[in-house]
Amino acid sequence: LGRRGQHPGQLLRHGEQQTARQAGEGRLQPDKVAIPCIYQAVNLPIADIDGMSNPYCKVVCGGRLAQTACIQDTQNPCWWWAEEWEVTLPENLDYAKDVTVDIYDHSGIVSSHNKLCGTKVTVTTIPREWVDEPVWLNLTAQSFFCDTKLLCCFEL
Repeated sequence: LGRRGQHPGQLLRHGEQQTARQAGEGRLQPDKVAIPCIYQAVNLPIADIDGMSNPYCKVVCGGRLAQTACIQDTQNPCWWWAEEWEVTLPENLDYAKDVTVDIYDHSGIVSSHNKLCGTKVTVTTIPREWVDEPVWLNLTAQSFFCDTKLLCCFEL
């Protein structure tokens, strides 16, 4: 460690000051617990010839990635999935990357994993403890004719 507990790459030259952004990004909080809960999606885009999809959901938070099981032949999957992760985030959560939630089709015509829709959740909006009902998030889909939504909640 350099002076004042800084890592050598963070040493300041005489007369320099760190901006708030540099200070926030430089310090990480290891072992913070994140709990994503993915319940269900509705009105997913059609991905297969039979008019259905084989959806699964991927969640990325604090450098961790996980996915739900694949549900066959549906546009309205129910996953009822939750995990508890240890994640590393900046001390100042304003500089943390958003949580990314994407839904894919597993069987697609062109390739085996086509992205159907997704959304991002700002880390600073995630409560430490979820006390309300899960919320419906609007998902951005490739098709503009879908009113695609995801029922979920997150804790951090």
